[in-house]
Amino acid sequence: MSLDTFLSSVRLTDLARSNRFIFTVLLPPRLIGNNYSLEIMSLYASEVSGALSWNVATKGQSQSTIAYSTPYSAFNDESSVVVTFLMDGNMHIRHLFDNWAEITYDPEKGQVEYYDNLRTRARLELLNQSDIPIYAWEFYDVLMDQITPLNLSNANEKFMELPITFKYRYWKAVEPTQVPPVARQEENALMEIYRIAKPYLAARFPQIGKAEQTVSNVNLGLRTLSSIFGS
Repeated sequence: MSLDTFLSSVRLTDLARSNRFIFTVLLPPRLIGNNYSLEIMSLYASEVSGALSWNVATKGQSQSTIAYSTPYSAFNDESSVVVTFLMDGNMHIRHLFDNWAEITYDPEKGQVEYYDNLRTRARLELLNQSDIPIYAWEFYDVLMDQITPLNLSNANEKFMELPITFKYRYWKAVEPTQVPPVARQEENALMEIYRIAKPYLAARFPQIGKAEQTVSNVNLGLRTLSSIFGS
């Protein structure tokens, strides 16, 4: 591929951006009906790391004097994903995950909840510059594995974050959510307002860049959450 061909392709389709995404995790069956909304977990997700690794297990073979490898299995190297959530001002997100932890294990009774009442699904979608989903993965048999220890300091003012580790059994690529044309127009209008206001927000709140992903995903997330899993 020549340089001109490469540049033409980039101008036509752009390049995928690591800050354009939506991560959604369904509430486990045991938490359904507890007045929690799915948008809490998707709209405040600011970072995703450690997901989607894949490896082939091979064994050595030889034919005459030529050595080579053949696959015999495949596996996820790390079947976990760490999702960092920005904390809302009322701590609803923290309360949700604290409750999730409580229903997983009851320390007073020494009882662990049934697996089928805890496992759920999650979805990661990449967005283009117009916030239209372009690629997606779905995670299956997802469990909340760890709430990262809380660190507080009065040395500086910054947004509070909560990294959560989820374990999953496997993942696969799926079709991205289809966004209706009218919804795209509404989203573009919202993003234009945010683009104009961003310099003023940045001057008042130096960490606005950290929250930009959350703000830009709000409109799209609210629209697509009900259709992401077909229910």
